[in-house]
Amino acid sequence: MAIHVHFDGGGSRYRVRVGSRHLGTYRCPFFGAARTLLEEGVPRHELLIMHREGSPIVSMQGLVGEAAALTVIENDVRGPDIGRYQPPPRQRHL
Repeated sequence: MAIHVHFDGGGSRYRVRVGSRHLGTYRCPFFGAARTLLEEGVPRHELLIMHREGSPIVSMQGLVGEAAALTVIENDVRGPDIGRYQPPPRQRHL
C-alpha cells in the first residue's frame, strides 16, 4: 500500500493520502498513517510505502504493524530518533 505525503507548510505537519483519499495530517506522517491504517483494519503484515508528493522515490517503507508501534522522538535529551510510540494519556485505555 502506497501513501503520498505533502508538507502542509505550517508547524511541521504533513498531509497524507492513500490514492485520492486524504488519510490525515500528522507530525510523523509514516508512523501516524500506519496507526490510522491499523485502526481501520489494514493487516499488520501489509507493506506500507511512503513517497513524497510528486516523487517516485521511496522515502520509507515497512510493515503497517511495526510502523504503527514507532514514532520520532525529539526533545532536549534525545533526538531526532525513532522510538516506541506512547499514546497520549487520554488514549492509553484503547
